[in-house]
Amino acid sequence: LKLPQQNIVVAPSDSFVASKSLIERRVENEVERAIKLQNEGNFTSAANIYRRLLQIEEHNSNIWHLLGVTRHLQGYSGTGAKFISHAINLEKGNFVALYHQNLVEVCRNAGDLQCAYDSLLLTWDNQVPNLDHTRNLLNDLIQIHEIEPVIAFYEKYGEHLLDPARVAVDARNT
Repeated sequence: LKLPQQNIVVAPSDSFVASKSLIERRVENEVERAIKLQNEGNFTSAANIYRRLLQIEEHNSNIWHLLGVTRHLQGYSGTGAKFISHAINLEKGNFVALYHQNLVEVCRNAGDLQCAYDSLLLTWDNQVPNLDHTRNLLNDLIQIHEIEPVIAFYEKYGEHLLDPARVAVDARNT
């Protein structure tokens, strides 16, 4: 699902792994309800649901990620970046492209261009870049005259920017 007027993607509700236990089904239903509220622009109610769910499942990376996106949408991008980074750390090396793609934009909006750049490189290294995020960040770096990382990026990935396979991957991830 794409949030309105944002360049952040929330995982489709069917990607949240369904479970057989009553508590886990309740958590899944609440996540779906929070995503709906989030898509309707009711970020406070969505954030409250995510916070309550984290009291039940404190190590659930999906909920931490969603809370991070919500905090960003509420105007607290720094806090959002911390929550998304925590979600990434909970994955213990399992690369979740959506988390990293959203971290690029959230860090960029928080003004932490190093965090955004590092996350961008990880998405490219793992074959799941988002071209909009790439363009946004590189443009920001150019505007503040940080040319060296832009040059380094183009030297490493420039040949792939117009690669149809990369564009297809990007289209599937947005």
